[in-house]
Amino acid sequence: MLERKLRYLRDKLEYPAETKDTDYKAAVKFDEKTDFAAKLVKHILGFANSGGGYIIIGFKEKPDKSLEPDPRFLTLASLWGYNSDTSG
Repeated sequence: MLERKLRYLRDKLEYPAETKDTDYKAAVKFDEKTDFAAKLVKHILGFANSGGGYIIIGFKEKPDKSLEPDPRFLTLASLWGYNSDTSG
């Protein structure tokens, strides 16, 4: 069960796409007085009221509406310990 959930989350990171149970947010400093904080709380409550989901911090939306890792946060490579010289 845990292995399947980890594989699911890894797929969400490798192939980001918002779905009914997954929302992506850019990397920003959290300040409860900002609009971002209010929106984040709204998303958390929405997921809690609909049976759960994932909010993945560290992705930004590109002009074409696709998602990419936000360089201000972690890159996917550093998150999974990937090294292009040794992985293969």
